[in-house]
Amino acid sequence: MIAKKLVFSGHVQGVGFRYRTLQLAQQFAVVGTVQNLKDGTVELKAQGSDEELQRFFSSLKETMSKNIRNVESRDIPTFDSNTFEILS
Repeated sequence: MIAKKLVFSGHVQGVGFRYRTLQLAQQFAVVGTVQNLKDGTVELKAQGSDEELQRFFSSLKETMSKNIRNVESRDIPTFDSNTFEILS
């Protein structure tokens, strides 16, 4: 089990990015959160197996490619969760 934090920049707020992320997360064995940040970026924290996370991230990047200008990714400590949710 690993956890990652991704920060997406571009035209990622006000376009359904968080809701699409939630929909995609439900198709994979991942848990975590997605939220808009005040600087106009979207932060995604996700946990799962390396393979599931890679499949999830690839699907999200492909689905929202026209909105994403840049993605910053880093490993984070695993966390206790059994759901994927949108934070406000």
